[in-house]
Amino acid sequence: MSMVAVVDLDRCVNCGLCGRLCKYEAVRVEDFERRIDVSKCSGCGVCTSSCPSLALTLKYLPHKMVIARVRALLRTARLKEPFEPRIVVFACDWASRRGADLGLIRKVPASSNVRATKLTCMGALDPLFVIEAFLTGADGVLAVGCAGEDCNFLGSNLVTEAKAKWIERLLAMAGLETSRFKLVLLPLAEARERFLAELSDFISALKELGPSPASGPNPDQKLRNGLEAVKKALSFFRLRALLGYERYLLEAGNAYGERPDPEELRAVIGKALSAEFERALILLALREPKSVKEIAEELGIEASRVLKHVAVLRARRQVELYTIEGTSPRYKAAGEV
Repeated sequence: MSMVAVVDLDRCVNCGLCGRLCKYEAVRVEDFERRIDVSKCSGCGVCTSSCPSLALTLKYLPHKMVIARVRALLRTARLKEPFEPRIVVFACDWASRRGADLGLIRKVPASSNVRATKLTCMGALDPLFVIEAFLTGADGVLAVGCAGEDCNFLGSNLVTEAKAKWIERLLAMAGLETSRFKLVLLPLAEARERFLAELSDFISALKELGPSPASGPNPDQKLRNGLEAVKKALSFFRLRALLGYERYLLEAGNAYGERPDPEELRAVIGKALSAEFERALILLALREPKSVKEIAEELGIEASRVLKHVAVLRARRQVELYTIEGTSPRYKAAGEV
């Protein structure tokens, strides 16, 4: 069975990001629709982890399957005394075959709660997978891939390397320690020893941090709400497009061949991250009808900023007017009305 990408044409908006990211030129346009040339597609997963509309997935490893695996694996991990952190390892299949052998995990002390699952390449790591792991009960997430030119898929690992700092930023926004997530790209010549050393260090760091406050018998509901907001924000077209385009723009430039200043581009993405996170928080708050003033008080965001976010969400048809009480409009998330 060939691991190739497939397009859900009902979700695809023809943005063209997949064609720009694909180093194999496997994306073509037929009758104004994106198609995957299966004879060229390598199945690296870069397009699937970056698609702004979540229209792309790997044929034999769709997003739903990866998330289901994570949930199933974490159900087998148990809270123990003394504390042994529950860790999800996302491993590049090629890295694990050529040195970072997942069968070696049990050689590391306090690793009985480490659970691993393979991806075709680290380029296939969607940030949504990381957030789902924390919401399901992970104390830490370790992503392991090939370093630099050792990547079997023409540098697809570097796309995820660029996203890693934004994953950490989003975790910090939610209120979770950023050190609970780590991306490690290993030179294959040293993969076996480095993998065991990195895993051992990660376990030690998590033991110092203690159990994740987002899970356990009495989870921090504010933190979980923040993680749910991050998960929702990572499904927004604008944010996924910015994260997917960053490395491409810095390497190839825009349609006019102009390369943006790296610091300016990062500032734009950082500002978008904050805005989309706040909008996701507002959507979660609007499961029940609320006024702008009530949302602002609940979330601790300035009312003027909440109003601007609500205007954007209404334009996206994610929020609808529910009723007007006196002179105060009350809103509710679309689909909840």
